[in-house]
Amino acid sequence: MSLPLNEFTPYIAYAAPPLIGAFIGYLTNRVAIRMLFRPLKQWRVGPLKVPMTPGVIPSKRHDLALNIGEMVGEHLLTSNEINNALKKKKFQEHLYRLIEAKVGSFMKNDLGPLHSLVSPDYRSYYDIARKTITYQIKETVFDYLNTEQCSKTIEQAVDLWLNELFAKQLNEIAAPQVRQSIYQSLDRQVLRILNAEETQAWVDDYIYRKIIESADNEKRLRDLLPQSLIDSIIDMIDGQTSYLLARGAKMFDDPTIRQNIVETIVKAIDEFIETLGPMSSMVRSFLDMSVVEEKINAYLAEKNDEITAFITGEAVRAKVSQTLTRRARKLFNTSLSTIIEQQNISQLQTFSSEVTALVFRGLRSPRTVSVFNDLFTSHLETLTNGGSRTVGTIIEELFGENSARGSKNWVAGELKQLLKASRTKNVIDDIVESMIDQLLQKPIGRLADLVPAGVRDGLYRSLQEMATKMLTSEVPGVVKSLDIRRIVTERIDSFDLLRLEQLLLSIMEEQFKYINIFGGLLGFLIGCANIIFMTDILK
Repeated sequence: MSLPLNEFTPYIAYAAPPLIGAFIGYLTNRVAIRMLFRPLKQWRVGPLKVPMTPGVIPSKRHDLALNIGEMVGEHLLTSNEINNALKKKKFQEHLYRLIEAKVGSFMKNDLGPLHSLVSPDYRSYYDIARKTITYQIKETVFDYLNTEQCSKTIEQAVDLWLNELFAKQLNEIAAPQVRQSIYQSLDRQVLRILNAEETQAWVDDYIYRKIIESADNEKRLRDLLPQSLIDSIIDMIDGQTSYLLARGAKMFDDPTIRQNIVETIVKAIDEFIETLGPMSSMVRSFLDMSVVEEKINAYLAEKNDEITAFITGEAVRAKVSQTLTRRARKLFNTSLSTIIEQQNISQLQTFSSEVTALVFRGLRSPRTVSVFNDLFTSHLETLTNGGSRTVGTIIEELFGENSARGSKNWVAGELKQLLKASRTKNVIDDIVESMIDQLLQKPIGRLADLVPAGVRDGLYRSLQEMATKMLTSEVPGVVKSLDIRRIVTERIDSFDLLRLEQLLLSIMEEQFKYINIFGGLLGFLIGCANIIFMTDILK
């Protein structure tokens, strides 16, 4: 059963104001919120601009962007706030894990040579860096070699090394077997020098020049030879006279020599007959030369023993010896200039060559070499006391009391001069160049295998601290250079209006809903208050 409408009129009269107030409050708030974003552009009616268009946010977007940029740049993302955030434990743990992951992964790679790690785009920079570092190392090394500190270091090192060397016994450095090998090697070298044609030629030229020089100084032969040698030569001539005469007597036993003697005698007789003039023909008619030759030959054969006895007899020996020694003494007392005048240059050169050959023949004989070897070895072993004496003592014995100190100064000086020489710089340049090239060509390998775990952890911590300090110290400059205020302002200015609306609505949608509800509730309350007010008036 339906009720008549007029029965609800009193109720509608009381319910309408609150409901209409609630609707109006809700609607006006919703329209007001909507007008924050819409319309997006200016509305016009003819030439007139429609007020409140575009909406508040579209019309004031740049001011909003400036205010938000200032708020973010000056009050939210400040240097102090960023520094405080960097020092927080959570960020530090994240930074450590990041460094550990990145560096640890890199250290586990099997790395090749250094140049293989450089991108081809930066290979030219790598080559320049390598050349620069190489040049700097070379210059640093050579500059150091020319410093006073390097000189003192060399002197100290040489002094220390030679002191240790001089304090050692010879046996500690060269055992008897080693010394024997050295002696044999020296013997071979000496023999090689003596057998060299160049050595003999040099001695030959030296003897020839000394003879000429002595002749120019009006020296006698005895002035060049020791008296003992002259006496030995005279005694040798006297002692060898009997031998020479005996050898001469034996010549008669040789038929060829005897025949030559006979022919010489026959020739002498024939020449004598020729000198007789007119009587020569008469003598030749009585004297047959062939018979004379036979008679002489038979006589020499018959008297051979008597001739030998006569030649080797004391009277002849003494006479010959006296003659030879007198000639020898006369030769020794003759000036070399006189001898040279009597002999031509070729004969003098022949003489010096023969003397040189005679000397070298004696020096090269196995017996002479053996004697000299034994003498040399015996002398050195006696000097070193069988190797038990110290090296320093042996040097002082051989070269004088201050020779050890002098040798130190000499070695240090020579070493310093060598290191400062231009050719040494070239050697150092080559060595440094070669070392750097070899080092750069060598594969690096796995750094994790080369660096212990404890060291790796320390490395990560160090990198973490370095990164933190760098970020902390550089944040003010970075923030200033970034100009966050400008970035935020430009970013908001560049936003699409619809996207900006969605962004703001996504943030304040809940608040806008409550604002709409609050508007409706406020309108409802105003409507209720209006009913109460009208009821009081009617009464």
